[in-house]
Amino acid sequence: MYNFTAPLGFRNAFEYRPFSIAHDSFDATPSEDDLELTGFYLSTDIWLPWTTTSSHSAPGERADAILDNRTLGSINGARLNTFLHQVRDTARRLGGEWSVRPAAPIFRSQVDDNGVILDAPPPALPIEFPHST
Repeated sequence: MYNFTAPLGFRNAFEYRPFSIAHDSFDATPSEDDLELTGFYLSTDIWLPWTTTSSHSAPGERADAILDNRTLGSINGARLNTFLHQVRDTARRLGGEWSVRPAAPIFRSQVDDNGVILDAPPPALPIEFPHST
């Protein structure tokens, strides 16, 4: 991927995909009855109505303030929900299960089995960060 901002002196803020998918069949030669798991992982906060300054702050700045991201989240979250609903419905139609298990505490009040909760209230403070000591 070409970073067109580098010649202008800007750094590439996100050198990774904002969304990734992982699949594991748990068996080298899976049969139709074997358990298979597909995970969807969010790498950025563009999908959510609320985020924290942790990914947007400079060293020394407060990292646990809540930011209103509803404008961007409503655009991207709605698009993500459309995709997730199609995957969820297909998985269920094929006899599979669907569940959402957010790893990051900031996600827990903003997602459910239907996807991103676009009208979620702001998360409660303090936000626990997995990397906190």
